[in-house]
Amino acid sequence: MVAAHEALIADVNPARLVVSTRLAGMERTFMTRGMDAASAHGAAVRAMAGAWSAVRRSSSRSTRVSS
Repeated sequence: MVAAHEALIADVNPARLVVSTRLAGMERTFMTRGMDAASAHGAAVRAMAGAWSAVRRSSSRSTRVSS
């Protein structure tokens, strides 16, 4: 499980094009809904962190079930 966690951390890196592109798209979406740039960035980061937490929770559940 630790190895999977470390692999995901390496993948969710804003220096990666796919991550920065997704983050920018989320920021644009939040801005079209009325947020200023700083608030949109913060919301996008929190949303991505929330998705990351869901992956971790899902991973830990599947590990417990299969054990």
